[in-house]
Amino acid sequence: MTNLTIQLPDDLARGLAGIASAQKKSVEQVALERLGSLLDTESSPQAVLRAVRKLPLPSAFRRAGE
Repeated sequence: MTNLTIQLPDDLARGLAGIASAQKKSVEQVALERLGSLLDTESSPQAVLRAVRKLPLPSAFRRAGE
């Protein structure tokens, strides 16, 4: 397995931590699941863009993690 470090804005990182906490998973598990779901269906640039556009906005992450 390759290690990868991704830098995220603080509010996005807090949101991801909130989602992970709510699902009783690690931040890494949630991040891998979300990234994997972007690539599982179709790997065309258009498909990835459509999937990214469906992601909740950072303000929704904050509400989920509060």
